Amino acid sequence: MRDIRGETMYFAFVDRFVDGDPASNEGRDPATYDPERKDWTRYWGGDLQGVIDKLDYLERLGVSTIVLTPIVEQIPGLGRDRGLQSAPYHGAWAIDFRRLDPHLIPRQEWDRPFADRDGVFDRLVKACHARKMRLVLQFVCGQTNPGGTGGTARGEIHDDGRWLASYDQDPQGWYRHVLARETTGREAVDAGGAPFDPATSGMRAWMRSVLTDWLDRGADGLYFDMANSMPLWFWQEVASSVLYAKPDALLTGGWNGRSWDDTTVAFANRSGLRSTDFAFQRSVIEGLCWDEVGGFRRIASYLDRDEHLEDATCLVTSLDDARVPRLLSSGLRPDQLLLAVTLLMTTRGVPLVFYGTEQGLHCEGEDVGEPYNRPMMERFDDNPVTEAMWKLAALRKDNLAVQRGLYRTLWVNEDALVFVRSHGTDRIVVGLNRGRDVTMDLSDVPLPDGPAFDVLGSGGVLVRDKKIERFHLRAGGAVVLAHTLQRESAGRSVLCRLSGYRSRFGESVVVTGNVPELGSWDLARAVPLSFVNANLWMGSVSFERSLGKPVLYKYAVVDQRGAAVREDRLARRRMVPTCCGLEWADRWGTDG
Repeated sequence: MRDIRGETMYFAFVDRFVDGDPASNEGRDPATYDPERKDWTRYWGGDLQGVIDKLDYLERLGVSTIVLTPIVEQIPGLGRDRGLQSAPYHGAWAIDFRRLDPHLIPRQEWDRPFADRDGVFDRLVKACHARKMRLVLQFVCGQTNPGGTGGTARGEIHDDGRWLASYDQDPQGWYRHVLARETTGREAVDAGGAPFDPATSGMRAWMRSVLTDWLDRGADGLYFDMANSMPLWFWQEVASSVLYAKPDALLTGGWNGRSWDDTTVAFANRSGLRSTDFAFQRSVIEGLCWDEVGGFRRIASYLDRDEHLEDATCLVTSLDDARVPRLLSSGLRPDQLLLAVTLLMTTRGVPLVFYGTEQGLHCEGEDVGEPYNRPMMERFDDNPVTEAMWKLAALRKDNLAVQRGLYRTLWVNEDALVFVRSHGTDRIVVGLNRGRDVTMDLSDVPLPDGPAFDVLGSGGVLVRDKKIERFHLRAGGAVVLAHTLQRESAGRSVLCRLSGYRSRFGESVVVTGNVPELGSWDLARAVPLSFVNANLWMGSVSFERSLGKPVLYKYAVVDQRGAAVREDRLARRRMVPTCCGLEWADRWGTDG
């Protein structure tokens, strides 16, 4: 699987981003579009050309991966959404998974077969790749549509223009014919959409072919929304099949569970997808927007629980999303947005910036949740938040502490937080203050002696004997001190990640194997991994002589006396990739 820890991701809600081609706004039915942008349940005009038009802006932000709401063809008219008629601007009511939605593409490209590769989507792929950006497509795999005006039957679905099924005419048994809310333990599918039956092998095979076809067409990854409408084993099958065909695909899933309940933890640990960390988002809302919940203490307490997961460093984190009120609508003061974004960009996990967060986009008043958290993108200005974003995105690319380092709280109260992240010789120290000016003495600071300068540009401090005396955080201020080792690339690097071993004080973990890069089974020449938390070790192995060849390897634990305990299992066998950026994720003593 691809290592995405150095990425900065941006979620563009296509219909509400930029209108680059007004001629397509009405789609096949003018009733689905509101030119005044007052009806929140209609299309407002954003399209794929609009995304292309703003790629330079996203590049300036430091964005390396763009996630798009579903762009596949939706029902052409209006459907029922919680008792009201709505257009499928959100992308959750697909009618053809291999065609593009007419609202998002030029009129001359409507009804083109999937095999055509010279349309606006293909131009978007080329434009992203020319900027070394990855493009990720969101899919809703648990349902199709509720039917709608214009004669569309509930669940009517086509495959590149060819009729397949509907909810009431279902010759292959693809749909679950049940009430809207089930008692199986899975959350009901959204807003009356026709639910797929995961037990139907034909449906699953078709869905897998659809997903790999979009990757073949140029997409770099897939984001699965409403993943909890399908069982865990379904996602394991999807992830295994897609990664077998496309080992470097970026796969992410949104499981809308309650904090870290058993099903949410199981999805994060065993689905094969990079899971969204909705619990992080809730801790930020509670900590920064609700004064009575503990402020930064609430956030630090959540981050201290990372060892309960297989790997919290690859969770996808965000501040805002399409289903909850935005931070600025939840009580966060505008002058504290920089603090929240700095936290997002420097704490563990892969940041996913919801469109407009960097511009303070939100709605005022009582109606601030779904769909009122989806206004049209209004500004693309340079401001202190966008400046901080690109600086911190650049830091993420180079500093391994930001990508995969352990988290440790140095100092915290309700209004201020100072934390450290470290990996090998890379270090960062982050200070955030939402209250009045505060000055503190810090000890056990893992930075080299001498001046340390703020990445965000506020000045510098002096580090002496792992101490910073009178560390000052101004009101509303953010400081990021970083030490990054300059590396020379050699061969191809693979990230080895080991979880499932509860390490004890004084122990270290190494990876060894049958090739010179892994020490040729000599533990004295094995590759050491870095401690992330009590359940997680990580380190990079640079391959040169063994590129494209099979290798055998396993892990060992070495204590303070030099005594070693090797995994009690046969060695793992992997092919060394000829491309950079892949990860070998292993669990102590098991096959995965």
